[in-house]
Parts: sequence; structure tokens; C-alpha cells
Amino acid sequence: MIMGSEKGPAFYFHTLQAAPFDGVHWMSDEDIQKWKVSTEFIENLK
Repeated sequence: MIMGSEKGPAFYFHTLQAAPFDGVHWMSDEDIQKWKVSTEFIENLK
């Protein structure tokens, strides 16, 4: 719902397919930008 009726369902089904039920999927920079889950990237945090 938070992503709206256009991108929300697509993102939901993407998350279901991205990782097994007992695993984790780490989103790539491309995924983060595609789904617009971040507005700013911070580089070199070390």
C-alpha cells in the first residue's frame, strides 16, 4: 500500500520471488533505485 497501487503489487511479488522463505535477499543498488526505496546513497561508510 505504501508504494501505491501501481508499484506496490509488483514490489510485493518481487519480494516473494527474490529469496527463499527461510533466507534473505540483499537488494542491489539497482534494485534500490528501481523500487525507489532510498532517495540518497551514502558511499564509503567505513
